[in-house]
Amino acid sequence: MSQNDIEKETLSIYEAELHALRLTRKKEVEVMSKLERERMEFDREKDERKIMMSNRNILMTMMAKDHLTLEDEEMKHYLIGVVFKK
Repeated sequence: MSQNDIEKETLSIYEAELHALRLTRKKEVEVMSKLERERMEFDREKDERKIMMSNRNILMTMMAKDHLTLEDEEMKHYLIGVVFKK
């Protein structure tokens, strides 16, 4: 085997290893992006649950009152629609 052949073979090995590293890095980026999207979705759903619980609590308070102002009555009807998804 000549020196030139050895250099070509060595270069070929390095290129294959570099390609494998690039593929690995690309996959890592894809996995991290997916995890970030899932974390953001989880946080969004968590916030929505907090808002819904707050709306339910306000609605329950309003429904427990005997007399409401016109504004409170409108708010109650709005919250019924939000809480029960009408």
